[in-house]
Amino acid sequence: MDRKAITTAPNKPIHDPSPSMWDVFLGDMKALMRELKQQLKPLVVWLLVMDKNGARRRTTILITGGFLLWITLALLSHPLGSGTDPLVMQLIQKLFEPDVLRRALILWLALWLGVQLSAFYLDDVFELENLRAARRFIWSSVFTGRFPKFTIRDGDMVEEGLDSSVAKIGGPAWVDLHLENAALFEMIEGSPHVVSPANRSAVLLDGFERLRAVVDLRDQVIELTVDGRTQDGIPVTAKDVRVVYSIDRGGEEPGDVRDSKSYPFSEDALLHLVYNHGIDPLFDAMQRLIRSELVKFISHHTLSEFLTNANVGESPRQFIPRDEITDQFYDYEREFSKSAERHGVRLEWIGVGTWTTPAEIILDRHLDAWKISAESRQRRSEPELDGTLRQSWLEEMLRLVDEVPGVYYQLVNQELTSEQIMRRLVLTYREKLRNARDLYYQTGQPVPPELVIVIRHLSRMAAIQVEDSE
Repeated sequence: MDRKAITTAPNKPIHDPSPSMWDVFLGDMKALMRELKQQLKPLVVWLLVMDKNGARRRTTILITGGFLLWITLALLSHPLGSGTDPLVMQLIQKLFEPDVLRRALILWLALWLGVQLSAFYLDDVFELENLRAARRFIWSSVFTGRFPKFTIRDGDMVEEGLDSSVAKIGGPAWVDLHLENAALFEMIEGSPHVVSPANRSAVLLDGFERLRAVVDLRDQVIELTVDGRTQDGIPVTAKDVRVVYSIDRGGEEPGDVRDSKSYPFSEDALLHLVYNHGIDPLFDAMQRLIRSELVKFISHHTLSEFLTNANVGESPRQFIPRDEITDQFYDYEREFSKSAERHGVRLEWIGVGTWTTPAEIILDRHLDAWKISAESRQRRSEPELDGTLRQSWLEEMLRLVDEVPGVYYQLVNQELTSEQIMRRLVLTYREKLRNARDLYYQTGQPVPPELVIVIRHLSRMAAIQVEDSE
């Protein structure tokens, strides 16, 4: 073997894999602290829970601890002697010594200062603007256990509860719910808590459990006016549309008003309404559904299908009776019923009202369009029919454009400033374009990008003019 090939490894320090005593000590301390936290957690929850029993425990601990501390201060400052007075009388005398009372007063002031600082914190965080209400909330929830009580009636909190600390901070508080309401509260961690009429007595809310929404379980009535355009571009207005609706009742029917189940409802429907709609979730959901369905129905039919035959000698056209319009809302196989169930609402009754269209449009312009359409059907010529449709489309576009100058002359006569007139003209143009965009949505056609760009540009112009006027 070649001696040159034999090399010796350099001396390296040998690494000891065993931890040091300090590392072992730190690891044991961490494990001890984790175990101590686990053992103390039930005690902390037992002591700090914000319910009636927790408040009583804290009050007992405060009074007992304060009295024992007072006795300790008295005995440390003035030990009991061996006089002739009984020990009880000596202890009472020591308790009311001036220096002992001064020390006890300092402790009491510390407690009062802590409550004051906590009240300032609550008042600032929850924007109460009522320091007295914040102090009352702390004393009632932490010590006394005399929680406030508020009532929910007719779909809302009664007036005396609207400005209270409960409305902004939350529980602990008692809530008295009338039979016609259901309320959704949110725990401090965000989980929902539904309070229903099945709770016959008042319900105690947990600490910082806040009211999210109240839903009236009774049948509701709304009146709507819905604007749309027919398949041939004619504006149609449905006036005095009356709707009777309610929250989805989960397949049950209302019973006796004196019963806790007089207004059944689905909790899933309540959660969907609250978390997917506006301030008035039930009204908001049903109004959107009715408007969408009527606008869609109008856009899928021509104007002649809404009107009766005026000429005796003319062959009858296809006519849609009112029953067919209302039946589409009750047919469970149609999209409206499925959408209503998904949104958590139920339609009880609908009256489609009176459907009107601008009289001058029909008399002056669209009688000619009907005549052209009839002649095209007689000729059965597809090129001529396409030309007629395009001519009608161009005439309708020209009419829509001509409406805006007419609006200008009306605004000039109203003695408005030039900035106000310009802004209203911009808004008028934007409204026409938005109607065209909605028609694309309703017919399922893609919206041209140029239309979206122009609408955004007009919206920015209107906003800039508002800022300039200010």
